Amino acid sequence: MKKIGRNIKYLRELRNLTQKYMADQLDMTQGNYARIENNTIGVSGERFRKISDILGYSMDFISNFDAERISDQPAIRMDTGRTEIHYLQISPELKMLYESKIQYLETHVVELKRQIKKLKDQA
Repeated sequence: MKKIGRNIKYLRELRNLTQKYMADQLDMTQGNYARIENNTIGVSGERFRKISDILGYSMDFISNFDAERISDQPAIRMDTGRTEIHYLQISPELKMLYESKIQYLETHVVELKRQIKKLKDQA
């Protein structure tokens, strides 16, 4: 269960949510919420359900989430003197989340470029 906090943090960051936002939604302090993500304190079943609702993932998905398995590309290891190929699968939920995050960042880059151009034109 130690990875629950880490998983919550990872998925929260992918959703571009702040600890303050999560804490407000859970009616707790940001400091106490940070302790959940740092696995300093445990998370009750009811609070975990609320976190699950806020993040938009099932409790099972959050519990079993593995950041090491987010690529569907083969991993080639040659440290043993032989090549081993392992295919990692990405879940449809996680793929959608990454695509959403990429779209957000691309929009943000376009806006920043627009602001830079405007500043250069004013100079």
